[in-house]
Amino acid sequence: MGNAYYIAQAFAVVAIVFYLLTFQFKDRSHILWCMTGSALFNACHHFALEGYAATFLALVSMSRSIAAYYITSRWVMSAFVLIAIMLFVWTYQSPIQWLLLIASLLATWASFQTRDRVIRLIFMLTTALWLIHNCWIGTVGGIMLEVCFLGSNIYAYRRFYKPTLDA
Repeated sequence: MGNAYYIAQAFAVVAIVFYLLTFQFKDRSHILWCMTGSALFNACHHFALEGYAATFLALVSMSRSIAAYYITSRWVMSAFVLIAIMLFVWTYQSPIQWLLLIASLLATWASFQTRDRVIRLIFMLTTALWLIHNCWIGTVGGIMLEVCFLGSNIYAYRRFYKPTLDA
């Protein structure tokens, strides 16, 4: 393992910090800004590993979070769906990348929703897809990143929407 691998893991650690914060906020705008930071460092992580498909999808994710912060237009969402599909076609190298496309399409839909509860639930699914991808390619930092993101999301979901016994 060369220096690029260790640099990639360092980027993953910074992304983890953003991921841990993301769903601890209830406000949609705070969620989206933390997702922007996590996507940026996640892109750097995958770029250092020469995983260009994952890099480009993470950059699209970052841009999508910024756009969704300002507007929830279905036209803008559709543009991000088209971009994700085009990047997938352009960078396709192996079947494992289908997980990234599916995750990206679901995350795009979720980002443009107005209710944080929907965003949280869909991101639990997309995180699971990224986790499978990162296990497949063997990136320890990426695996830790997704486990932390999923755990943080589940914890916050239970904190904000805990079931009550008062029915």
